[in-house]
Amino acid sequence: MRIIAIAKNTFKEALRGKMFNIMLIFALVTIGSTKMFSFFTPREEMKMIKDMGFFFITIFGLLIAIILGARLIYEELEKKTIYTVLSKPVRKYELILGKLFGAMFTLLINLCFMTAVFLVVLYLKERALNFEIFKAMFLIFISLSLLSSIAIMFSTFSTMWISITLTLFIYIVGNIFEYLKHLAQKGGIVLKFVLEGAYYLFPNFTNFNINRDVVHGTAVSGLHILKVTVYGLNYIIIFTLLSILFFRKREV
Repeated sequence: MRIIAIAKNTFKEALRGKMFNIMLIFALVTIGSTKMFSFFTPREEMKMIKDMGFFFITIFGLLIAIILGARLIYEELEKKTIYTVLSKPVRKYELILGKLFGAMFTLLINLCFMTAVFLVVLYLKERALNFEIFKAMFLIFISLSLLSSIAIMFSTFSTMWISITLTLFIYIVGNIFEYLKHLAQKGGIVLKFVLEGAYYLFPNFTNFNINRDVVHGTAVSGLHILKVTVYGLNYIIIFTLLSILFFRKREV
């Protein structure tokens, strides 16, 4: 119950934050603006609308996930409110879990709003709905939740801006694995060892991206969705356990 209460409070605080309201409004306006590609052929127009829609949803979701995750613990420490929370019968692991679940619910609500606008734009153009889009959105949600868990982990022992920087670094590395594998094959033993280590250490965010398949009308199997979901949840659990470990060691 304490975890749920912390999650609810985290969600309410996130909704009250002007930054996230502005991001959400701007994202909705931007997605709506994808109607401007009418000078393309109908087929090219739909591809452009889907590409841009996925792009903006991912970018704004990324900003919300990282900034929200990086500030949750940091602001509690900075404002000293964490002492009030922990003075009650609340354990440190409950605080971490509550913050994570609150962040995930915030991401889910934001993603639902942006997806709804995206689907309206597509329906107005095609008069039909492609339900493969929901698979793509679900994996985007898992990847954003993973990013928040990483940002929360860093925020347990660093400042907000360092947490944001480090989380972005992991996200970038996780999106260039094919390039890293190519470098590893051409590099020396040391470089190969480092790059292969990074390959197995960092989460591969390209696994969550099926946007291109949806845009080109390629069906994605339920088994693939299940495998990627389990992959993402495993990493979320790992980073959450690390958050709890680091936070326990911190003197608060």
